[in-house]
Amino acid sequence: MSDFRGTSIFYEAPHRLAKTLKTLASVLPADRQMVAARELTKIHEEFVRGTVSEVSDYFAENAPRGEFVILISPNTEEAKQLSWKELIALVNDLVDQGESKKDAIKKVAKEHNVSKNELYDEYHQG
Repeated sequence: MSDFRGTSIFYEAPHRLAKTLKTLASVLPADRQMVAARELTKIHEEFVRGTVSEVSDYFAENAPRGEFVILISPNTEEAKQLSWKELIALVNDLVDQGESKKDAIKKVAKEHNVSKNELYDEYHQG
């Protein structure tokens, strides 16, 4: 069984598909894998697989027909996880710029995908 955690899945109408794919190709890495599927479980079922740029190019040349399900593979690049010391330094920078401690902790926690409560605890232990 496949692991779909982190996969983006959404629906797109045929008249918006080419524009959506062009936008995706401009913001995602060129080698990000995806699938555009239409008419699932029907006689005209179609799957277009490849990189975001390959699928975008395909539909730039071939008019899409029918509703599409778009699946985009998860980001596999490892984000650099900052240490608590580095995160606390970022909080201190925001506080020095006039942010309240509460707002600075909330902002840094959100931007770096860490628990606000854990960052709060680490900040006040130091």
